[in-house]
Amino acid sequence: MDILPPTYNEVSNIIRKLKSNKRPGPDNIVPELIKEGGQKLKHRIHTLILKIWEKEELPVDWETV
Repeated sequence: MDILPPTYNEVSNIIRKLKSNKRPGPDNIVPELIKEGGQKLKHRIHTLILKIWEKEELPVDWETV
């Protein structure tokens, strides 16, 4: 069964639904920064997700201890 990669609209909707006033993760990025990043950031996040989708693996830098 083939599953289609996420669309730009799906990614954009998920970003829009991020909860505010949450602690940052290991990357120290707060959700508000992503939500207010604008179209260019959403496009870049979508492009990154598509690359991860194609390779079927997360970047090594994303591994946490």
